[in-house]
Amino acid sequence: MRAPLPTPKGLFAEVATGKRVLAYFLKHNPDAGETEADDCYITISEKLDCGKKGSGESGLYPVADFKKEFRFLEPPKPMGAFGK
Repeated sequence: MRAPLPTPKGLFAEVATGKRVLAYFLKHNPDAGETEADDCYITISEKLDCGKKGSGESGLYPVADFKKEFRFLEPPKPMGAFGK
């Protein structure tokens, strides 16, 4: 069984708060019995705050909820070599 990997979709803003997040699309895994209804978006804070409250926030949203709660800002940036 080979699980799908998240695909970067870019920078989004939460409609209610304006908080900026990086979003990744995670397609369902048919080998594990999942259906299209299991497709979702994973969000990670654009800037991680590693202070007293931990290292930021993340979320998992079904596709329909994500489209209502977030607006697109910009496409994903190409990634260079790690550490550069």
